[in-house]
Amino acid sequence: MSSVLALTPTYPAHDTQLQLSTVWTPRPPTLLRRQLNSVVATVLGDREPALTAFYHSLQMPRARDDAIFAATHAAYLGCFRRKPSDAWDRAAAQKVDRSIVRVYANKMKYVDAVVPLGFRPTQIVCVGGVDAHLAHELAKMYSLTRAEQALVLGEGDRRAEESRSDYVFARYPERAEGESWTHYQETIRTWASERLDAVSEVDMVVVCCAHEVPFFGTILSQLIRHMSSDAVVIINDHSVTTVQERVLLEMVHDFHRKVTCTRVLPILDRESLNADSTLDEDDRCLYLTKEQWEAKLKTYGLRRVETERSSPYWSVMDPTNLLK
Repeated sequence: MSSVLALTPTYPAHDTQLQLSTVWTPRPPTLLRRQLNSVVATVLGDREPALTAFYHSLQMPRARDDAIFAATHAAYLGCFRRKPSDAWDRAAAQKVDRSIVRVYANKMKYVDAVVPLGFRPTQIVCVGGVDAHLAHELAKMYSLTRAEQALVLGEGDRRAEESRSDYVFARYPERAEGESWTHYQETIRTWASERLDAVSEVDMVVVCCAHEVPFFGTILSQLIRHMSSDAVVIINDHSVTTVQERVLLEMVHDFHRKVTCTRVLPILDRESLNADSTLDEDDRCLYLTKEQWEAKLKTYGLRRVETERSSPYWSVMDPTNLLK
């Protein structure tokens, strides 16, 4: 295992590394390869053409991740009689995106477990990602009647064409060509402040996969200025302690982002962002352990609230269980 990970220390880096090909090369199979194989086989278990395309693409000489994922994505859409170039269709999108919808729907058990009994938020903010499925589920759970009561701050919304009436999506501002990350951070700060000024006092913030949220710390600092005194912040993320876990999770997240979806949306360059050491850890897309997160959140004046209902979730220590 160490020999494989030594070749992939800064995933993703599609221009310099052959990540998936590297993982699939060693014999006998490494633990990382077995874990990744298990996730892919589970998600594509009823989509045989897509699974076949994935394994076939791995055999292409020096195939890069983007090429492997693109071929698998086309085959995955083919299972629904769709092509990447097809116009968006509501019914087809609901079927195609069902695997990621299932993942986000399952995350609702975390939200329900950690909030105090009887807690009924009236203004929710969801942060991060390219999916607004979580906001949709929260709006249903708490019977929010107005779209502005569920605000999503993120890089893209795969459900944008649906013109849904149960949440408001605010897209990250465009980053100018050549703009430094430090300057763009100030752009994010101003944008977040303006978007939050337009909503009521926030009493719930929900973040899934905080490591996937560029400038999360900057956004959180603005959220705190707009939060009520009894507001709750719920962060659902992996507690990653080894390089192997990090590499596996990066690959699986790319798999969901680029394969099991109706369309592949552009995101900010994580590799470039993560390399900027002038930014704080929580503004870069880095993995932190549970202890590191707790220490970070204390610097924002937040404290952990633990109840008998939430204690099992604080002790979840398997960051590779990606299907919960």
